[in-house]
Amino acid sequence: MAYANPEKRRQFQREYAEKNPEKVRKWRESFQGSKSDSYWLWTRAKARAVKNNIDFTITVDDIAIPEFCPIFPDIKLERSKGKCTYSSMSLDRRNNAKGYVPGNIQVISNKGNVRKSDMSVEEVRQLLKYMEETLNGS
Repeated sequence: MAYANPEKRRQFQREYAEKNPEKVRKWRESFQGSKSDSYWLWTRAKARAVKNNIDFTITVDDIAIPEFCPIFPDIKLERSKGKCTYSSMSLDRRNNAKGYVPGNIQVISNKGNVRKSDMSVEEVRQLLKYMEETLNGS
């Protein structure tokens, strides 16, 4: 949701938090757990979709968070707390030509999403070929 005056809204939020620290603490504590992680991913994706004019028809319930990254199974997914790390959960669009629509999203690690980026299957093959040749000394 866009506000006519975002700075005024932020000021209101700061003042409210100062006047109601216990309410704000309880509200923040209520956002612990996988459902809130799904909501957190959903809100961030929605903002990106609006900013980049991408289709967005998913609901929070469409977001399933696995314990480990499907691409790098040794990475246990976690919610980033201020700083994004390789193990931070990331909402990925399987096909970047499509938007955030049911059937086109998955939660993977930030490492997996950064590596995957917007590469096509052919580009991944080219990268693999290059890496194999380079590492094998050919």
